[in-house]
Amino acid sequence: MKNLLNLLLILLCVNAFAQPANDSCSSAIVITSTITSYQSYNFDFANAITETENSITYNDVWYEFAMPFTGSIYIFSHSSINKFELFNSCGDFIVNVSNNNVATNNNTANFDHKGYFYTLTSGNTYRLRVFRDTAFVNSNQKQFWIQAFEEQTNKNCATSQNIDVSSELAVDFELRGETPDYNQTSCIDTNPNDYNDLWYDFTMPVNGNIYIFSYSSFNKFDLYDGCGNVVQSCFSKEGYFYNLTASQNYKLRVYRKVSQINGVQSIFWIQAFEEQTNKNCATSQNIDVSSELAVDFELRGEIPDYNQTSCIDTNPNDYNDLWYNFTMPVNGNIYIFSHSSFNKFDLYDGCGNVVQSCFSKEGYFYNLTASQNYKLRVYRTLDTTDAVQSIFWIQAFEEQTNKNCATSQNINVTSELAVDFELRGEMPDYNQTSCIDTNPNDYNDLWYNFTMPVNGNIYIFSHSSFNKF
Repeated sequence: MKNLLNLLLILLCVNAFAQPANDSCSSAIVITSTITSYQSYNFDFANAITETENSITYNDVWYEFAMPFTGSIYIFSHSSINKFELFNSCGDFIVNVSNNNVATNNNTANFDHKGYFYTLTSGNTYRLRVFRDTAFVNSNQKQFWIQAFEEQTNKNCATSQNIDVSSELAVDFELRGETPDYNQTSCIDTNPNDYNDLWYDFTMPVNGNIYIFSYSSFNKFDLYDGCGNVVQSCFSKEGYFYNLTASQNYKLRVYRKVSQINGVQSIFWIQAFEEQTNKNCATSQNIDVSSELAVDFELRGEIPDYNQTSCIDTNPNDYNDLWYNFTMPVNGNIYIFSHSSFNKFDLYDGCGNVVQSCFSKEGYFYNLTASQNYKLRVYRTLDTTDAVQSIFWIQAFEEQTNKNCATSQNINVTSELAVDFELRGEMPDYNQTSCIDTNPNDYNDLWYNFTMPVNGNIYIFSHSSFNKF
């Protein structure tokens, strides 16, 4: 019995101080599950053989994986004490570039905490060394995550991916499989930086603009009219490329700084917008205002007027506008309604003439003359061009003859009489008091007269408390 107990104690001691199964490159644990999705692995350095490198002692464990496609491997851990190296095979250390190194001939595929191994080959087997300074061997955070990302075919201008921009198109892009361009300047930032990029091309379906929207300022966009040509324009997150030519092919570069490629929102929306013919007063579009008319307008194809003042705002701003004209069918007023205060309206009695009036969202242009042609400017500030509600309703209303007491309209009150009245053609009485409200206000009114058929009372009914008598 004593011998049996001694044997058990020996076995327990041997087990307690056993080396990790993957303590050497030759005994690397094979990562068998696919690494095309995020996989996590726990590791333990307990009793791993200590190795000395540059006077520092390390403990390590090893893993092996087959690359599912040509591209990059991303590794993440929560602690900078975790360090990672990549080998083609045991003893064959990869000369490569990691995300925190400068591109020189001395770059090696190693980093701590998190990073990328770039330009790995489909089907090749690689060895991954995970190690720590011996002083931290028992610290927590013994876990890492690994995922492979495929190199895209549209990784340069010559192999750009064609997209159709004739209607709104959502484009998902994945930069994590690309090898960075190191120490490069860009149209947006003249300071050298490291970038990952992808390329697209499109043929412009119309003369006009391209609008691009994305949710992240990490996303940057450059436009070229050919590979190697000078950049046309650039912006981050969202913006326009203006004044593009129908049937012309353009190259679009989408990129991020290497430090930002793991950020979310790797998607953008792109669409072409046609420049409208009624882009100025001289080419204004004629509309009929004799009855209510709904007018859809599209400002996104226009080139902005920069640093301009307006009737509404005397502070300089950037505006997009379109022009309409109408012949007034009656003496009276024009009423315009829209759902958004972004929509602004100016009225002129001719191109280059002084503005008659202006307002945002809805309002009236008063005291217009029958048979006179007027010019209507519809506009928004550039930063609100993309907002919804690009529609307005417009209608002319005739000034009534019974607009004052002296020209009141006679009505017969001997039996119940329904009286329709239209106040929208009248000039308001501004800053007036009334029998109902002694506080000054602006009113529209019409006048009626009647001869009382009997001694007695007059009863008036209407459905709205807006109506005052």
